[in-house]
Amino acid sequence: MTTAAGRQGPSARSQRVLLALGVAALMVPFGVVAIRYLIAPGHVFLSDDLALIDLHTRDALHWQQSLGPFDRFGWNHPGPAYFYVLSILARIAGPGAQAMFAGAAIWNLAIALACVWLVAHRNGAAAAAWCTVSLIGLAAVMGATGTAATTTSESPLGALVSPWNPMVVIFPLVLFGLLCADGAQVRAVSLLGAALVGSFAVQTNLSTLPLVAVGLVAASVNRVVLWRRGRAVSPSPPSGKGGFPVLGMVASAVLVLVWLPPLVQQFTTHPGNLTRIWRFFTSPHAGHALGAGFWSVLAVDGVSVHGMSSVMGSSLGKGRPGDLVFLAALVALGWVGVTIGGRRGALLARALGWGSLLGAAAVAVSVTRIVGPVYGYLVVWEIAVPAIGLIGVGIAIFGNRVGFSDGTGPTSATWALPVRAMVYLACLMVLAGSLLTVETARAPALSRASDPTVAQAWRVISAHLQPSSRTIYLNAASRLSLRGIFTYFGVFNELQERGYHPRVSWFWGAEVGPTYISNGKEPLQILLYPARTPRRLIPGYLGNAGDVEVALVPGPPPAL
Repeated sequence: MTTAAGRQGPSARSQRVLLALGVAALMVPFGVVAIRYLIAPGHVFLSDDLALIDLHTRDALHWQQSLGPFDRFGWNHPGPAYFYVLSILARIAGPGAQAMFAGAAIWNLAIALACVWLVAHRNGAAAAAWCTVSLIGLAAVMGATGTAATTTSESPLGALVSPWNPMVVIFPLVLFGLLCADGAQVRAVSLLGAALVGSFAVQTNLSTLPLVAVGLVAASVNRVVLWRRGRAVSPSPPSGKGGFPVLGMVASAVLVLVWLPPLVQQFTTHPGNLTRIWRFFTSPHAGHALGAGFWSVLAVDGVSVHGMSSVMGSSLGKGRPGDLVFLAALVALGWVGVTIGGRRGALLARALGWGSLLGAAAVAVSVTRIVGPVYGYLVVWEIAVPAIGLIGVGIAIFGNRVGFSDGTGPTSATWALPVRAMVYLACLMVLAGSLLTVETARAPALSRASDPTVAQAWRVISAHLQPSSRTIYLNAASRLSLRGIFTYFGVFNELQERGYHPRVSWFWGAEVGPTYISNGKEPLQILLYPARTPRRLIPGYLGNAGDVEVALVPGPPPAL
């Protein structure tokens, strides 16, 4: 292959080898942890958010899930796309913790491979190699484990394999940024892809909405400007196959399907979930100043240096002068992408540079709408933004340039990248992939995610359940501790998973779903009381499980 300048560039074979090494560097570590968890023996007892995610994934298997994860303020995240993604593996391997944790790893791998493919398709194998290294670095940061690096809600296994909704949007947001950049500068159909990936992020974690909205608006505006200047890229590739008409119609149809369940719920329920979200965010709340958002963004960007433990359990938003280093790094990433990418005609790099800067500003605005303390887990997904900027730097330095010659389409030329540089990139990928493989091979066993309190509660309950008692009312006494509530959801999930038909009062209907609300005719009640409640005050007492006392009472529940 020869460049426009007449210098010898990398051969097609060397580029294929480099790309294959990148794919292997990603697939091996992710595959190791996914297989480990898929074949892990034993039953895993889940609690809190993970129990609800497991429950709703099973509902998705029966096409009965219309909303996203429950939020602590009484509404659900907008849509169920994530549950249907998890249900794909659950249909193959069976529902449960194995499918959830392995599914999260496989999902992150699939998104990472999509990022590498897009960069390779637009800017060549060398730029894709840098993208691979960047994504492996992001995965390594997410793979950190330990008491300070994880939360109760996501389990001790780390963010890389966590099925918790604040974590599973990180890799998709990187792909979202790449698609926005590509749609803004190169191929219009990528905007529909960005809308799809952005819809997944918003449905799964509503706090990503400002970032997604800014990305789509900025990319669309840039697209219109190019079109008005007569520099828009032809919507169809030279082959005439797979262009905008086909891909656009498919993407549009999928986009409609993605938003159909929450819209049906909105118009068939009063008040609908979207109405509840609107009322919550338009009601007066004590939010945060923009400065708090600024410092929160910088603290999260520091995760790449200090690790997840620096933010996960911390309350952010206060100025730490040392975090200004990360501001300088973020600006530098954006500047390199915009300036060098612009000079070399690497349009994707230029768009990613602007995207990293606009994205950080959008996240800072998003933080101002958080009610209560700004805990790190609420905004940790922001680490996708500097990852986008870092990928842009690699495209600017190593990637092909794509420019406009006559207003009808893109022209591209490959940089005459020295063979030595290609070898260095290959070695860097292999080294990064090997280190990540070691990290995933040493990740905690799946059994570490099992909640001992839920396990004990289930042992107490199951010893007294009769095969004929299929429909059960699960009740929680007042003043149940937060840990007791976690156990409550774990017990509910166990009942439903094992073929029982648990029912709850309307008070818990938002968390588990309206199909599980009691009709007042259940023949059996399971009651959870706060720990250390005198046994003489608990009719049908069975035993203790951590922060709860367990009782079983025949007969229908009290009037609701």
